[in-house]
Amino acid sequence: MGPLHHAHSKTFCDIDNLFLLDTPIDIAEFNSYIKINRLGGITPVYGRPYEQLKERISEKNIVPGYFLNSFSTPFPHNRVNRENWIQLGLEYRNSFTLEIQFRQCYVDYLLQELGDQKTIYMECQCYKGSNPITFVDNVIRINMKFLPVEVKLNLNYS
Repeated sequence: MGPLHHAHSKTFCDIDNLFLLDTPIDIAEFNSYIKINRLGGITPVYGRPYEQLKERISEKNIVPGYFLNSFSTPFPHNRVNRENWIQLGLEYRNSFTLEIQFRQCYVDYLLQELGDQKTIYMECQCYKGSNPITFVDNVIRINMKFLPVEVKLNLNYS
């Protein structure tokens, strides 16, 4: 029998060698940089938010070495910045497994460059007549007009 897919997802892993936190981290301590997925059971955490949460956990708990030396993905999120996002995005363009990785390491920088203001609105509610509320990934402002931007990692896999 092949691997079991959790909730029909292609992204999964076996879990082993767990450790419990003596001092759990309250959501108020990280909700400014990590938004909990309220529609699903998994909240992906990559790049700088992963490092920030790891630091916070390590400040309050004794943690094993494998946790301290862990990283969120083979893609070097911690190296992405305003100067190199285009280069690294092109180098690793096939290494993104989740849309949030692509957003944090490439799309967010691109939208800031395109927009009139550096603020990027995320997960915005959209209303149209009597239709149910829908969401768009991002909204940016260009020439005093708001432009909705939907992000897809792979058009064949969305």
